[in-house]
Amino acid sequence: MEQQVQVEPEALRRVARDVTTLRDDFESAGRGIDTASTEVGTRMAGWRLARISEDNMFAWRNDAKQITGRLEEYADALERCARDYQYSDRVSAEAFELFPQAW
Repeated sequence: MEQQVQVEPEALRRVARDVTTLRDDFESAGRGIDTASTEVGTRMAGWRLARISEDNMFAWRNDAKQITGRLEEYADALERCARDYQYSDRVSAEAFELFPQAW
């Protein structure tokens, strides 16, 4: 028996919203890291720890940009898939309605 895959566009949209929320939460957490690193840099100005904190903040920002970018791409891809499946289903249903005698 042949396996079938059934895709529910709304399920894809729910996952896309979850991924978008995850991205937003990640960005929010990153702002906290920026704030803490800036505070260390201000309070410990001239100390080696201030420089290390600043370097780590810049590394974090670069990595965070990549992560949030990937999450956004993933959410967008899920939305596109949902639209494509919905469109395909609608076109197939219309074809059945146009040619009922064939079925």
